[in-house]
Formats: sequence, structure tokens, C-alpha cells
Amino acid sequence: MVYLLIAIVILMIAAPIMAVLPSKRDKARMQKRRQAMGRGIGIEMTNIEDPDMDPNKYLSSTGKPLERRLSVVAYRLQRRKPADQRKHQEARWRALAYPAKKRTPITERWCWEDAPPSSALDNLVSFLRSNLDELPADVVLVEEKNYFISVYWHEVGEVREVIDFLERCVQIWSAEIDPEDKLLGNL
Repeated sequence: MVYLLIAIVILMIAAPIMAVLPSKRDKARMQKRRQAMGRGIGIEMTNIEDPDMDPNKYLSSTGKPLERRLSVVAYRLQRRKPADQRKHQEARWRALAYPAKKRTPITERWCWEDAPPSSALDNLVSFLRSNLDELPADVVLVEEKNYFISVYWHEVGEVREVIDFLERCVQIWSAEIDPEDKLLGNL
């Protein structure tokens, strides 16, 4: 009986400790984040409005509509601001992984949330058309806002694909706004 009580006490002490230890999945996510942060990419856990237009996805069991929030991780890389910011309008664009009838398609899987960026950004649009499909399947949104290019995803795919995409996107963007910049080197 004494041994049984000792075992129960040890289990009661050890159980909470074991519950807070990271799982293999958590360790893999932490490794992905460390790798991205080592390349200068910012990581933020955030909630976004779910771009999926499926009306049945956010209904309660009683048929009441629920809030369309999606918990994701944002990987962000800041692009350089142009030397003469007055000549360049700040770009804002969003590419969604859920095509819908009201949205302009980019690829079979991707579409613009609103209108595509201006024709002055043809190289960027061309880059997005040829590279968005290379992102992991669980990426739901790619956007630029306030000189940050962000990839929103669930961290199931390979982080290398996201890092490469962000770095190449920043290079293309920088070459487009300042093609004579000597710091960029060869693309």
C-alpha cells in the first residue's frame, strides 16, 4: 500500500512536468523558426480573416455564423524602401490560396484579393505567377504591406521553400523599384 501511494504521488508530480515539455511537432516548428530567424525573417503568430469563401466552414451546429478567424504563423521579410520614396507609391497587394469567382486568378490555386498590382510591377507579378505554386500547400496568404512581404501558413511544409520565396521576392522587388542599385548584385 505504501508503494502504491508513493507511485501515485510521483505520478502527480511528474504529470504536469511532462505535459509542458514540447512534442516532436513543437520541436520541428521551433527549428523552422530558428532557421528563418537566422536569415533575418521575422516570425509572428497571428490571426487573420480566413480567405476561404466556403459559407459552410464557419457555421455553428445550430446554423449561426461564426467569426472567420484563422490562426497562422506569419513569416515576414522587409524589403528596402526606395531612395526617393516620393516617386514610388507604397505597394499593397494580397495573393490568396483560395480562388473564387469574384477574384482575379494568378495561377490555378492562387488569386488576387482585389485587383492585381499596377502594371509598373510587371516583374513582381510575373515572379508571383511562376513561384506561388512552389510554396508549401498549407500557405494560405501572401501579402505586402508597409514594405514587409509576409507569408501566412500553418508550418506543415518545408521552411526552406518559404525562406527562398521571401528572399527572391525581395530581390525582384528591389530590382524593380531601383534597377540601377549596385548592392543587389546578380539576380
